[in-house]
Amino acid sequence: MTALKVNLFMHLLELLAAVSASYYWLKTRDEGIRPFVWYLWFIVFIETIAMYPYLYEYMSHDLQNWFYNSKICRNTWLYNFYDPVVVFLLGKFIVLNTQLKRTHLAIRGLSFGFLFFAILFYVLENNFFATDMEIPMLVSALVIIVIVVFYLLEMLKSERIIDLKKSHVFLLLIALAIWYACVSPMFIFSGYYNMAYPSFVEFRFGLLVILNKILYTYYILVFMYTLRNKVLELKAEKS
Repeated sequence: MTALKVNLFMHLLELLAAVSASYYWLKTRDEGIRPFVWYLWFIVFIETIAMYPYLYEYMSHDLQNWFYNSKICRNTWLYNFYDPVVVFLLGKFIVLNTQLKRTHLAIRGLSFGFLFFAILFYVLENNFFATDMEIPMLVSALVIIVIVVFYLLEMLKSERIIDLKKSHVFLLLIALAIWYACVSPMFIFSGYYNMAYPSFVEFRFGLLVILNKILYTYYILVFMYTLRNKVLELKAEKS
């Protein structure tokens, strides 16, 4: 299967996950899920635009030359926007689904702190369009894992822990934290391994595809499962 076909299939899964989340929100009007819906649609948006290099072979010679000599020849620069927005949206998602003020303050502090760090890093590196930045990727992964831990700690100290396994928030965040823990090491050392071991690029791409298939399929199942439970609960209340 070609890289284009793999990317199109992954894009379809991401789109289905975003549609599933939107359908869940439309059926439940759960305001707490909205930032996660935005997060999934943001991924779809970025991944759609990031496919523009596949269009090069269909462009005129002059347009091809312009792209090849421009700073946006590679699409990796787009993902430098990705981390700050994702941290902000996931932070907002957890804030809406927690109650303690100290948890909210900590999460907001981490979210805005990372935004400031990312802007400062990109300015100082002065290499925003040349490559993807491993350090912001690592820091964003750590921030996301930490804010998930804040959520879990609050749940452990509340009565909501009894129904935690039925919570879509818990199910989504656990999968997300595991995904970041698995994926981050592949990008942290990518600069070294890409040069020393060219086969690492192929291995990383294959593993990332597998992990993404699992993650987005899981998202779809979580939204369908929890929506079914909510419908059954509403029917039980009416009867």
